[in-house]
Amino acid sequence: SINEQKSNIFVIWNIYVNGITSPPIQDIRKLVLEHGGHFHGYNIASTTHEIFNNYSSAQIALLNKRKKSNCKHVTDQWLVQCIKEGKLVDEKGYIPSGLTINRGIDSVFGVVSTSM
Repeated sequence: SINEQKSNIFVIWNIYVNGITSPPIQDIRKLVLEHGGHFHGYNIASTTHEIFNNYSSAQIALLNKRKKSNCKHVTDQWLVQCIKEGKLVDEKGYIPSGLTINRGIDSVFGVVSTSM
């Protein structure tokens, strides 16, 4: 059931989904709650992770212009991989295409650098 907690992987995370995802948003909501996280229907100040796969180039440009953000932007596969491995995985490999805002911010593993 949706109330059955399976783990505490996301216990301190506030997750927001923006756009079409696979698994669908309803399934992501269930997974987040089952693994101890908080799911928000909209982006709020306490959001720690925004999950999205595709943004328009204009939306990407706006996000890339922001200064350091407390919110990590990741694809839906980050959430799937965390659950698959039973632990948090580094966001670095799950940054949505074209996005540079995550560069240099603290991840769950320390400072992330996406430069090669």
